Amino acid sequence: LFMLLPITVIFCAYFDLLWRYRRVVLSVTSLAVVIGIPWDIIATKFKIWGWDNQCCTLPRVQSIPIEELLFIIFAALYISSITIIVRDKYIRAKYEAQK
Repeated sequence: LFMLLPITVIFCAYFDLLWRYRRVVLSVTSLAVVIGIPWDIIATKFKIWGWDNQCCTLPRVQSIPIEELLFIIFAALYISSITIIVRDKYIRAKYEAQK
C-alpha cells in the first residue's frame, strides 16, 4: 500500500508523459524483476537474508514472499517514473532558460 498510492498518484498526474516513455518504464521494471528475483533466491539459499514467517503472511514463490515480489515491481515503477518526470522538468527548465 505504501508504494501503490504514490505510484497511482504519479501515473494519474503524469500519464501522458509516462505513456510516451512506456518502453523505458517496462524495460526498467522487467530488468528489476529479472535481476531482483534471482538475487533474492540466491541470497535466501545462502542464508544471507530471509523473511520471518510472522512478518510475511502471504504465500511464497521459490521461498520469496509475494510482498517482496510486489516490492521489486513497484519500486522499479516508482523509481523509473520519478526519474522520467525529473528529467522532463529539467529539460523543460533548461529549454526555457535558453529562450
